[in-house]
Amino acid sequence: MNASSSRRAACANALRALTLGLLAASLATLGPGIASAAIFTVADGDVAGLIAAIHQANATAGGHTIDLAPAGNYTLSSVDNGNLGLPVVTGQITLNGHGSTIQRSGAPATPEFRIFHIEYGQLTLNQVHIRGGKGGYGAGVGNFRGHLTVSRSTISHNDGQGLASNPLGEGAGVFNLCGTVLVVNSTISHNRSYGGYGGGGILNFSSFCTATTTVVSSTIFENRADGPAGFAGRGDGIADAFSAAGSVVLKNSIVASPTQGLGNSCYAAALASAGHNIVGDASCTSAGSGDLSGKDPLLGLLANNGGATPTHAPLAGSPALDAVPVADCTDATGAPLTADQRGVTRPKGPACDIGSVELIRTPRDLTASIIDQVNALIGAGTLTTGQGAGLIAKLEAVIAKLNRGPNGPACNQLKAFRNQVQAFMNSAALTQAQGQALIATAAVVESQLGC
Repeated sequence: MNASSSRRAACANALRALTLGLLAASLATLGPGIASAAIFTVADGDVAGLIAAIHQANATAGGHTIDLAPAGNYTLSSVDNGNLGLPVVTGQITLNGHGSTIQRSGAPATPEFRIFHIEYGQLTLNQVHIRGGKGGYGAGVGNFRGHLTVSRSTISHNDGQGLASNPLGEGAGVFNLCGTVLVVNSTISHNRSYGGYGGGGILNFSSFCTATTTVVSSTIFENRADGPAGFAGRGDGIADAFSAAGSVVLKNSIVASPTQGLGNSCYAAALASAGHNIVGDASCTSAGSGDLSGKDPLLGLLANNGGATPTHAPLAGSPALDAVPVADCTDATGAPLTADQRGVTRPKGPACDIGSVELIRTPRDLTASIIDQVNALIGAGTLTTGQGAGLIAKLEAVIAKLNRGPNGPACNQLKAFRNQVQAFMNSAALTQAQGQALIATAAVVESQLGC
């Protein structure tokens, strides 16, 4: 760096310190016990600015916001304190990532450290990607007696192979000790823990305390719980230790590790289902309405599927598709959840998809899915081959007419299909529920076509 560049960098650092100092001083004039929200904007790549913002937010009462640069990159290459990459969160902070990534550097000389550590504080991660942390007990995020909310974010590729002084590193993605965690519309993927308690993706740990974790409309996929002989595979996705039954709640979520897992998707028996989950095996003891156990969710690779943060999108034929009735497509409080991790409107079909991604399907895709529904009714003996063939012919005509251009003829075929389904319902060939399921999907296609 030349002398001119050095002077510019020194000026920039001085200006940042002055700005944060003036802000802290102005907040202090409000007097003790009076809270005031502050907003800290951190430029792309400005790790020192991010560290300073966390310190200032901790130092002042009230809930504060840290805004990162859109699609920014904040690469941590040194330890801030102890074995942590960033300051301990003791205040109330909402970090808006706007699609930014906070990661530990992959350079060989980079020390091992956890990225985020909460100690009696409150941290909300919104639209941010946390990756590459390395070390014990929450390589990505460690929540110690605090409150953590992960919203529309991704926590991936964090390694719990612990420090030389402490080789154990459970809960590689998120470690929750005696705190509360809410994960909603988020992805926890390709994290690897090491130790006896497990939890490649999440470990909920209650020891002479209470820890609770709630996971809603999220995807916990391809995580791994490694460990010494006899301990590997203890909750590749989620593990719990010492908690009361029901301390971990799953709702409309995916927990599976079909290729990376070493044992059970879940470990310990504190899990409770709020319904409509896909779990890789029976270890999650998931028995809620609409739960699917022992299923491969059939998801794509972690990739940019639109939106601010990387996700795993359902593939064609995934059991996640249209598996959550609209009435149950809600958050932890029961309020409607109308968008997915990427901000895409839910639902895109007649029902919501399980997990963090709502698959966008074309009218042709949806019509093909109705054909699959009709074939299933034929296979079950509900419809005769002739009855089913008549319905399928109309649906195939819809696809053929869409391939030719104008939507009007396709709309006419959809109307004829709905009328035929209604006739089967009137004659009791189909139950009301069976018929309405077919009609509901056809109505979505008609809406997309503007019929």
